[in-house]
Amino acid sequence: MNAPIPMNDLDRAILAFHADATLLQPVLDALLAGTEGHLYALIPYHPELINEERTLCQAYAQCVMSAENGHSAMFIFSSEERTREFCAFQKTPTRKFLVTRTASRELLGICARNGVYARINAGCSTGTMALPPALLAQLAARPPKQAS
Repeated sequence: MNAPIPMNDLDRAILAFHADATLLQPVLDALLAGTEGHLYALIPYHPELINEERTLCQAYAQCVMSAENGHSAMFIFSSEERTREFCAFQKTPTRKFLVTRTASRELLGICARNGVYARINAGCSTGTMALPPALLAQLAARPPKQAS
């Protein structure tokens, strides 16, 4: 039996949002903060990329997408462990995808500029949610919070 995946702020915010839909703002704040300022996505497996630093801005055209209410959506995850949970849920063969780690603002901005929804934690125990490109653009443009 697999050990449970540790919950981060974004995971907890998504769970709370599913219990109370008025709690969208904590999800948005946690989405911007990411895990140490980063979010995760999947790209197709390429052996030459093993052990290379991968960022989504270099591989946007190849990232894993789906249809969300008739719109394109990019799968975005709160942690590398959540990408593995998604792959297990989908029964994805090994060596099908690689994980990319990208700055949260940059990733949200990529989605917004390309007019795609962000599908957060698809297939994960936290539940999933889809955010439209217009909202992602607002988030990406939000000034960073100043350290207190």
